[in-house]
Amino acid sequence: MMLAFGSGVYLYLGTLKSKVVKTRADLPTVTKPRLVLPGTMFVVQDGRLFKLKDGGFTEIGVPGDWSQPTLTPDHTHLVAVLRGALSSDLYLLDLNGHIVKRLTNNASKTVEYNHWAFYPRVSPDGSTLFYSYDGPKHVDGAPGDDLSIWSMPLNGSQSQARRRTNPYWYTGGDVTPVPLAASAVLYVQHSDRSIDRGAFPDPATEPSRRPGWQAIDQPGG
Repeated sequence: MMLAFGSGVYLYLGTLKSKVVKTRADLPTVTKPRLVLPGTMFVVQDGRLFKLKDGGFTEIGVPGDWSQPTLTPDHTHLVAVLRGALSSDLYLLDLNGHIVKRLTNNASKTVEYNHWAFYPRVSPDGSTLFYSYDGPKHVDGAPGDDLSIWSMPLNGSQSQARRRTNPYWYTGGDVTPVPLAASAVLYVQHSDRSIDRGAFPDPATEPSRRPGWQAIDQPGG
């Protein structure tokens, strides 16, 4: 039964993107703007990366199903999500969209052991990558496949990743981390206490269950 549930969760997580339409979406075009904003903005349309600069859009990077680009604090690199058929991974890119480093490797030959990573954000000091990840799963004490907040050194490897939050199972989990100063992270926690109020710990006595905020006692990964 749990195997069937896990497969269903994968199909659901695979919908966390814009649905493909039969006709090709209109891509950004260069127009004469009334106002030109300073700096550069990075956006995604139809799974393709673009940068908006000096009033015009330019496609960057390699083809793929990209989403959720985010800048590093020093504005020298991007971290973005590349979605596959049954998994997604995080990549470090330069500002022209070229791959500098693959940060995660979430694909598996066994469908139930594929993983999903979303919502990447880099800490203010540029040392740590925070993201949502559907782990742990298929282990004792982890009845669901919900997303939780993880972190890893930006210049390290996925083997150094650590889980930072404990999600409420069967709710979708914890998403959209925003790293703050003083080793804290702001995030969205989905919960449903109406299912069984006695099953959840007291948020006042368990910080990891405090929706939307958690102190991180070991910065840098």
